[in-house]
Amino acid sequence: MRTSYLGTFIFGILASFIISCSDNEDPVPVVASAGESQVVRPEELVTLDGSKSTGPEGFTYSWEYREGDVPESDIQLENTNSAMPTFIPPKGATYLFELTINSNGVISRDEVVVTASGGIDLGGVLTEDLDLVDIEPGEDVPDYIVTEDLIVPQGITLSAGSKNVFVHFESGTGLIIEKGGRLTNEFGNSIAGYDVVFSGTETGWKGIFIDGGRINLSAATIQNAGAGMHTGQAEAAAVTFGGDTTYMEAFQGNMYRNSLSYDLLVESPVSTNAYFQLNSFSFRNPVKAPVQFLENYISNYPNIDPEVFDYHIFIPSGANIKDTVDDFTLAFSGSSKYYLDGDLWVGGNGFRAGEGCTIYMKEGAGILSEGGVSFQGNSSNPCEIQGLDGADWTGIASLGRLNQINIRYTTIDGAGHGLINIGGLSQEAPAALYSDNGNGGVDNNIFKNIGGFGYYHFDTTIESSVRVVSCTFEGLNQAAIRTNVKSVPRLFLLDPRSNTFNMSTGVPAVLVQGSDFAGDTWHGLGGENFYYIDTHIQGPPNSQAGWTLNPGVKLIFRDGDYYSYYVGGSGVVQPIRINGSASEPVVFDSESGTPGSWGGILLYSVGDGWWDINHFEIRNGGGFIIPNATEKANVSTYHTGFYTNLIKFTNSTIENSDGWGIVVEQNSFDYGYDDPSRNNTFNNNSSGDVLVK
Repeated sequence: MRTSYLGTFIFGILASFIISCSDNEDPVPVVASAGESQVVRPEELVTLDGSKSTGPEGFTYSWEYREGDVPESDIQLENTNSAMPTFIPPKGATYLFELTINSNGVISRDEVVVTASGGIDLGGVLTEDLDLVDIEPGEDVPDYIVTEDLIVPQGITLSAGSKNVFVHFESGTGLIIEKGGRLTNEFGNSIAGYDVVFSGTETGWKGIFIDGGRINLSAATIQNAGAGMHTGQAEAAAVTFGGDTTYMEAFQGNMYRNSLSYDLLVESPVSTNAYFQLNSFSFRNPVKAPVQFLENYISNYPNIDPEVFDYHIFIPSGANIKDTVDDFTLAFSGSSKYYLDGDLWVGGNGFRAGEGCTIYMKEGAGILSEGGVSFQGNSSNPCEIQGLDGADWTGIASLGRLNQINIRYTTIDGAGHGLINIGGLSQEAPAALYSDNGNGGVDNNIFKNIGGFGYYHFDTTIESSVRVVSCTFEGLNQAAIRTNVKSVPRLFLLDPRSNTFNMSTGVPAVLVQGSDFAGDTWHGLGGENFYYIDTHIQGPPNSQAGWTLNPGVKLIFRDGDYYSYYVGGSGVVQPIRINGSASEPVVFDSESGTPGSWGGILLYSVGDGWWDINHFEIRNGGGFIIPNATEKANVSTYHTGFYTNLIKFTNSTIENSDGWGIVVEQNSFDYGYDDPSRNNTFNNNSSGDVLVK
């Protein structure tokens, strides 16, 4: 086939034209576009958008994290060679990324800023462990926002392993740690904790409910909580220990702010080897708990009360259940206030209240301690125990193996109204303070508005070593002190006039019961105050101690068959010494103050015994012949020993006997009691003044 020259020429021209047109077309420009700036939430997946970048076919993408407060290793930037890579901002911050477009060495770059802001929404049942971290910078911006109850179930742990975690709870929400679940801000092996804030709006949130789970919380802030109750609760609280048993691994150094109900409510037993200490409270009743929860307190690191509050509420187990046993001391921290909502029975090492402690008692309630009682007040920071809102209560009984009583600078107000019916105690009479034995001191205290006795030592055979010094007794219906004969000198090792007895007319300062030997030194009680002798008294035979009655002693004997029977056997150097003065004579009288209303006294001594009596007033005896005497008389004397020159009976008044004033028994030394040189006065003795047989 022959080809036409003309056709070939035309084809060439066309091809040249086509090629020429192709060579002159503008190429696609290389332009990087990193997309628009974004505002996102922390912990959300973010997609960067470089899809609007342009260039010749085959250009490449390369993304790089250029600047930010968060390390690149923490942001999880993926698919960096694609148009749309992704990352997760772990916290609130600004993140700067750079996109590089490369087309055969032609390069274009662009930047984009991503701002992460706002907390992460939480709520519902956690299905895996969650570690709360500081996501959003700034103390006032939440890292997490709880929009519905956050529940930590069995086998799951909610932890705050870094500082400055802020969890915000919306109204009506709360945190529930179920049985087998755990809440902790422990870091590593430290129990000091890291700062975490659980908070809500001013209208509040429900709070933290440990529903049988575990809690390990230190240096946390719990704010605006306690606005409502969780399901199953009877009362609201910022933190509640409930369920079967709460496991408290640590709870110390936490701060409550603006709690809308109890800071801590304990509804169930607490299992722990840790202390509840150094926590700062905010509510008017910071804690409501069973009294056993006090075992978790430690006085060296006390919790911190609000500036203004009512009291902590502790609930005893009741009159028939012992609240503490073993070697534990139930301790109420000093400079705080407590309300005991019922009868308290304390075993173990007993009951202690620190300096400045105030305890309010429920009406009709009392305290029985088997291990002693201690109130550690001082002159600048005294203690107080009283009925709530002025209610009457029964009192404090200290009995048992460790009956140590140390009550100092304490006001006991409103006690002694009814018997202490706790632990099977068989109490003989109502009293503010009641003990069967023991030792210690009751000093610088105030007993007031007492319905029965002030201090009642009820054992009539055991000598008490408790000392009563510098106390004030006022507004009592019974004697300020009840004790036995042998214990009087122990009660008043010092002059009891350091005590102030503001007794009503006819009410004794001291009631003395129990037949026993009197000895040692008895002191005056001040003013018209007297010992009421509800027994017969015998002196200690064959003893060197004797019985000394100092100025101002007044013994008032019960009417009837009661008498003073003082025996001094062989070897008694000084059976009795009545050491009155002109201004403060020693007085023996009867309850009714009428002639013959009691028996009188017998002064009996053989061998080297003697007596020394000065400024003594005895009256209204002679009601019957007392044992070892032969006549009715105020005073009968029998002395057959030596040292008759040591016998003294001077400056005394013997009057109103229903028999003789003084009878000198057969074969007894006649001292010459009515000798004018003795300066004795005899008045109105029905049988005569002195009979020498």
